[in-house]
Amino acid sequence: MSTIVDAVHQTLSGNVTEQISDQIGADPAQTRTAMAAALPMLLAGMANQARQPGGTEAIDQQAQNHAGVLGGLADMRPGAGGGGGGGLSGMMAAAGGLLQSVLGRSHEDVQAGVAKTSGLDPEQTKKLLMILAPIVLGVIARHRQQSGAPAGQLGPVLEQAQQDAEQRAREHSPQLGGKLGEILGSILAR
Repeated sequence: MSTIVDAVHQTLSGNVTEQISDQIGADPAQTRTAMAAALPMLLAGMANQARQPGGTEAIDQQAQNHAGVLGGLADMRPGAGGGGGGGLSGMMAAAGGLLQSVLGRSHEDVQAGVAKTSGLDPEQTKKLLMILAPIVLGVIARHRQQSGAPAGQLGPVLEQAQQDAEQRAREHSPQLGGKLGEILGSILAR
């Protein structure tokens, strides 16, 4: 499994999923399913954007901008002190044009795909992606820092992470299999 996918799942452990559920107005089980579907689609959208002129640089810049986001999430875990959903609310407020920046023309396909596979309404889907994108970018920034990989290698890293996330999503929820394949195909074809 990709270290990026493992790190994202670890970041979403503890009470973070419940906090996200509260923020988007969905139950935790539906939120877990939505996150399982959203992660490979986000990564596919980022991988597709990385293939576009200037795309790798845009994603790398956004990753560096979100490098510190993971520390705020740790405060929400049980026994970590802090608590509350302020970190998630702050991420959503700051996410403005982030999805368009890191997903480019795949933005609408990713959002529609997550809604279709998860059953979340469009507003819940948008909120979920506005929370997940900074988390994924923070993990990418940490991965680059720890591995010393240059920004130019970001595309292949994202493609591998997308494949790993898709495999994990199918294991989490086998009924996602066909839907994910169809939607990912349209995202990657852009």
